[in-house]
Amino acid sequence: MATYPTEAVGLFTTSTFTSMADVKPDAGFSSEQEFNTIIFETEAGYEKRRLRSRRPKRNYTLKYTNITGLEKSAIETFYRNRSGNFDSFYFDLSHVNETGTLRVRFDGSLKVDHILSIGANALQNYYTVSFSLKESFD
Repeated sequence: MATYPTEAVGLFTTSTFTSMADVKPDAGFSSEQEFNTIIFETEAGYEKRRLRSRRPKRNYTLKYTNITGLEKSAIETFYRNRSGNFDSFYFDLSHVNETGTLRVRFDGSLKVDHILSIGANALQNYYTVSFSLKESFD
């Protein structure tokens, strides 16, 4: 099973880029935790609640700004190799300054915005890329 960001590699490497582990989400990231709760409501208005799992599902949203075409292609290739949100993979939490790894899937589409082009080379084009990850327990 693949691991993001160490296995997200570009078409070629440079002295400053070998994989997405070299590039942190410079626009920050957001994380959420959600418990899966079953709520049963009676006609009289009473509620009965039960947890389906004692572990919360965690979601992460990452955003990279002003990355080169090489870094963008590394993310796109990793996304395509997982067939979008079909295949799960491991997410190394040290990439967002936490400890451990999570089994996650992409949650939704990959958003790519072209920002600036100063040449035809992949290193001369700049993009903003954002995506969401959702923890999976499979």
